[in-house]
Amino acid sequence: MAEPVSLDDVRAYLRIDSDKTDEDAFLAAAITAARRGCEKYLNRSVIGETRTAVFSGFPLWPTYLSGQLPTREQLVLYLAGGVVQSVQSVTYVDGDGSTQTVDPESYILDLWSMPARLAPLDAWPIAADRPEAVRVAYTVASLGDDDMSAVAQAIRMLVANWYVNREAAVVDVRGVPAELPQSVRWLIDGLRIRPFR
Repeated sequence: MAEPVSLDDVRAYLRIDSDKTDEDAFLAAAITAARRGCEKYLNRSVIGETRTAVFSGFPLWPTYLSGQLPTREQLVLYLAGGVVQSVQSVTYVDGDGSTQTVDPESYILDLWSMPARLAPLDAWPIAADRPEAVRVAYTVASLGDDDMSAVAQAIRMLVANWYVNREAAVVDVRGVPAELPQSVRWLIDGLRIRPFR
């Protein structure tokens, strides 16, 4: 997907004449870096993407094995990254080392929650006890128009800040390093997904 802010948009925002292109490579890299920085701060994708969540196993098999029945909430797999549009597959490595696909009819997908939640109708299958035994492939939607406008403005402001201040830290009038401009956080803080668990 394309960046939410184009190079021409940033050049216009910075009032750079159209015949001056020597900073274009820097600006293009800064646009991507600013978008990625916003995504990291927001804990969600801005432009949408396909992701794979990796787990060391399905939750709470020890509870099953001890004879206790877990609640559905204890069996949930969380899918981070924003508004999940769809799940392509849930696969796991079984005890024989073979990759198996979980039948989509055997789990419930809650796309309304953020993060999205995946829970079995009855019980998850037994996966091998090893790292990356369970993988969920899914698609995260891009932000809606209004939210994208706020992030686009934050990106413009970040790029403008980096264009003027080429050092790692900006200093205030007293020479004290200053944090990122508060207005950037103010624009996008309402879109932030708080880390879970």
